[in-house]
Amino acid sequence: QCFFEAHEEVLEDLGNYDEISKKELENIKKLDVELLIKKFFDEVKGDFNNPTKKSLLEVCDKLAEYAKNFRNKKVIEKHYNYIMKIVNKLK
Repeated sequence: QCFFEAHEEVLEDLGNYDEISKKELENIKKLDVELLIKKFFDEVKGDFNNPTKKSLLEVCDKLAEYAKNFRNKKVIEKHYNYIMKIVNKLK
């Protein structure tokens, strides 16, 4: 959700969506982010549905690297640090 919110504006700017409803657009954007995250879990050989702390950390690193293409460093660091606070509490 955090990654989605950080990139929602970027996804909105990717095209002209006059032909679809706002709800359909939201579903498309969420699916796009979900597929990207699942791809990163595959790359780190992690399980999207049952992630380990290690796979979460690796995917977060990949997401932060990917985000450099769209966001400035401060935004990335803010979201990354927020997520790391949560992930670091895991056993």
